[in-house]
Amino acid sequence: MGYKKIKRNNGWCYRDDPDEKRVCKVLSNKHDGGKSYEYLQYWIRHKSCPVTCKRKYGHVNYIKWSVLAHENDYPVNYASYQKFFKALKEGTLDTRTLADAVYA
Repeated sequence: MGYKKIKRNNGWCYRDDPDEKRVCKVLSNKHDGGKSYEYLQYWIRHKSCPVTCKRKYGHVNYIKWSVLAHENDYPVNYASYQKFFKALKEGTLDTRTLADAVYA
């Protein structure tokens, strides 16, 4: 969440996606203001959200992932919300950001 996956040579790399990060910030702020994940999914899917990105947010877990990714500074090593939620629940969340991963 918060990155674009880009084909490079024989593999993939990630780049910051500022549009998606803006959406995550808006969703996180609204959630902090008391809005439920279900309300936020309806809100973003029906074009009421003032910012947009390529992600379609077809499941409420994408909203939850967006909010939690924003709160955890967009960790880079999670390509699915299932892996992200599992690591968060187990307390093993790798909090490296894209900048950390590039310089590691």
